[in-house]
Amino acid sequence: MDDLLEKLEQWNEADEYTRCIEAIEAVPAQERGYQLTLLLGRAYSNLAVLGDSQERRGEDDEDVDQGTLAHALEIFESIREEGENDPYWYSRVAYAVYMAEDREAEALEYAKKWLALDPENENARQLVDDCVDYLRQEDRRELFAHLDLYGQGNMDTVEAHIEAHFGKFDWIMHETKPGEYVHLDICVIPPGEEHSYYTLVTVGMGAYAMNAPQKEEARAELLINLPRDWRVDEGAWEDEHWFWPVGILKALARYPMTHNTCLGWGHTVYGSEESYADNTKLCGVMLLSPGAFDDRASVCTLLNGETVNFYQVVPLYREEIEFKRKYGADRLLEKFPDRLLEVIDPVRPNVITGAESAACDDTLTDKDKFHRCL
Repeated sequence: MDDLLEKLEQWNEADEYTRCIEAIEAVPAQERGYQLTLLLGRAYSNLAVLGDSQERRGEDDEDVDQGTLAHALEIFESIREEGENDPYWYSRVAYAVYMAEDREAEALEYAKKWLALDPENENARQLVDDCVDYLRQEDRRELFAHLDLYGQGNMDTVEAHIEAHFGKFDWIMHETKPGEYVHLDICVIPPGEEHSYYTLVTVGMGAYAMNAPQKEEARAELLINLPRDWRVDEGAWEDEHWFWPVGILKALARYPMTHNTCLGWGHTVYGSEESYADNTKLCGVMLLSPGAFDDRASVCTLLNGETVNFYQVVPLYREEIEFKRKYGADRLLEKFPDRLLEVIDPVRPNVITGAESAACDDTLTDKDKFHRCL
């Protein structure tokens, strides 16, 4: 028996799973016992997923031999009672179920039991994490299965609206890598006679219908105004001093998608534990109507009659966000001169404390930080 177990381990290490199966099945079923039966299930499982000599390694999950894998699971099931308190039994079942079709949630339960029985096992912990990550991705895929991209016609409509009401953009900041859920571009409108500052406007956020209480509130794009001396060339984006407003737009645009929520007028979102960059103490934002532009700028009508709302992003200090949470957006806005709302000033006065650099301390909990919409 010991000689057979030693050979089985050698063949398993050499990825010779068929030899393992043949050797174990040469032993009459009634004589195999728990250990050999468990190793037989392991051999069939590895053969289904990897193949002899790793012939399946690197191939897609769709190429797993599901029939052979099902047979492995039948073998494991036949010794469930004996394996009830054996972490190795749970490990083999967890891996097999994980590779079976559409059984990741079940695999997570087996992996959790494996980890509970063997808390120091890093492989168990990793499988739990892998299952959780996969299930989260599947939840998101289901959540965004209804994502209806603008299409070229609506894209042209949105861009025409931007040029008509915010100004002609001289270039578009295209995403060079595939974005999460939507492709997000940013139109860069240079300073002009009417507005002596840059305006950056997103195109792509509105392709997703947010989980909003009213249909007319379901789609949105965002804009932010930057001083005319702000560096907006691509070479500046490696420097957080210049990039953080762009980072705000990108993060906020996907916030409703990653949290199954909505953003709208008066909403505030914490953005950073301390501040967006070391040249500012601003650490969150509020969304407002683009008041410096004409009244029609705030809403664009798509080809199908649906509407897209445009919201201006106004960075705030921590004390300002806390004041808004307590008293509401209108009360906060009463304290703001228009000049402080129109264009970003990284060191503007704090309208609550009166200081130019109010500290955003680290007393906020994780829930209070960027992952919280108020």
